[in-house]
Amino acid sequence: MRKLLLLFALSFFATEFFGQFKVGVNGGYLNTWLINRNLSDAGDNVDPLATFSPTYGANFIYVFNESVGISTGVSLTTIAQQTDGVILEEMYEAETKLFQTNVPIALRLENEGGTYFEVGPLFSFLSKAEESFDAADNGLFTDYTDQDFTPDFTSFNLSAMAGFGVLVDLSDQLQMSAGLELSYGFTDSTTEYTEAQAFDLDEQSLYNSIAHTTQQGDFAYESSNQAYIGIKIGILYVAGTN
Repeated sequence: MRKLLLLFALSFFATEFFGQFKVGVNGGYLNTWLINRNLSDAGDNVDPLATFSPTYGANFIYVFNESVGISTGVSLTTIAQQTDGVILEEMYEAETKLFQTNVPIALRLENEGGTYFEVGPLFSFLSKAEESFDAADNGLFTDYTDQDFTPDFTSFNLSAMAGFGVLVDLSDQLQMSAGLELSYGFTDSTTEYTEAQAFDLDEQSLYNSIAHTTQQGDFAYESSNQAYIGIKIGILYVAGTN
């Protein structure tokens, strides 16, 4: 993190105090994952499924010279994980959704050929967590839809992100961007409970319960990491010239 900030600073002071400022809006579709060792080791009891979620927001870019700049912005992103499996011989389907505000701070490289690459930390702030659960109708479990389980998930997540793609000039002051973005979280996305705390909870999300339970049914917590890869498309307004 310190090295990345130092590189930003050196890039800024090594160039003249003018450049190209870009501001725009973007949207995309992400393949998202909540990765947990207990879930991965659960076998047929819990199977993670490929899950897709939308993202949209605004971005701000300052290019110091023809190739080096910084990129930031804000986006509303949903990190979701669908699962299915068998609990007490009853088949089920579930989806856990984390609604987040994401703020990246990235080093950005552009070239005259119309491509870009950016890399840096991504700061995520949880606004709400919901889960839906649908089981076979034999009376063992109660189904629920979009139930609030925000306390079961941490309010902040730090990830590494990278993105690359193309820039297409629509006019002298408008560009279209299209590219691939990926991210992997370093901090825990689920709230860790002691066995006594988990036992005293009135309600606990299925995903958080899985994070605390081994395949053998023993209480043992494993942290969860969020990740995504997906396509983003945006429109940028360009002000200033190099």
